[in-house]
Amino acid sequence: GTFTWRPLLRKAGIDFGLTHVKAHWISPSGERNFLSTMDGFDRRGLANELRHRYAIDVICAAGNGPTDGFDWFPQHRPQGNPISAEIRVQAEGAARLLQDQRLPVAPRFMAVSIGTGVSYALRDEDGGCVALLGSAIGAGTVDGLLTSMGIASGPGIDALLESDAAPPTFDLMLGDVVPALKGTPYEAFVASHFAKAASNPPLLDDEWRRRFAASAVNMLVVDVARSLLLHDKNPDCRMTLDGFVLPVRDVVVVGTMPSRSRTVRRALEAALRLIGKEPVFPERAEYALAVGAYHAIEP
Repeated sequence: GTFTWRPLLRKAGIDFGLTHVKAHWISPSGERNFLSTMDGFDRRGLANELRHRYAIDVICAAGNGPTDGFDWFPQHRPQGNPISAEIRVQAEGAARLLQDQRLPVAPRFMAVSIGTGVSYALRDEDGGCVALLGSAIGAGTVDGLLTSMGIASGPGIDALLESDAAPPTFDLMLGDVVPALKGTPYEAFVASHFAKAASNPPLLDDEWRRRFAASAVNMLVVDVARSLLLHDKNPDCRMTLDGFVLPVRDVVVVGTMPSRSRTVRRALEAALRLIGKEPVFPERAEYALAVGAYHAIEP
């Protein structure tokens, strides 16, 4: 017989986002590596760094953002429906991060990816994944609202809100609508987002910006909690514990905004625990899709 020599390709998982590109690869020594356009590179600069400094030969790609600068690389993408395939790859990345960090999560969990929108997936004990209905209210919504009012998103959210565990908002609460609910847990439930802004014209001073930013974060957090409660009605989103059939409890949250904003994580944690969920925030969660692409897509 004949022997055909093939060079060992060094691959990277790439998340082509609408705003940022994120890369993940494993070095020959077994160490996970992370690099993105958030580290001071533009898309072409990141591609050149991967090719020339880290000798990446091929990329396993996910995400629907621009691929400028990456034309040199052979690209491999997941098979099947692009939306459900991306959600499956993201859940795989979340599972890998949990495993690496030895976080105590049940084998069956919900993966919530907060990107431009929000996607939801159920990860099974056997590694299977069920893509669930997502939401158009995501980090892109918060960024758009804040930018339209001249408020810096990302670290700007923490700068405005981190000093206050319960910052005032422009939201109309149930306690405002139904006085009888004052003093009960229901008084803090949102009846209408931003409703009080109608009687508070934009002054754009620090207090106004804080209330506006808090309302934007609140809208995202409430929508995530609401979506999870709706998914609890789905028979696929159940688990068996001591003979009882219950909604899946563990919720693994990934994405750039919850990973990089302590304020958003704090708000999500409080809201999800209020509805009986156990939120988990892995480190490097903004790279979940890139990690999943590295492991789930074969070049």
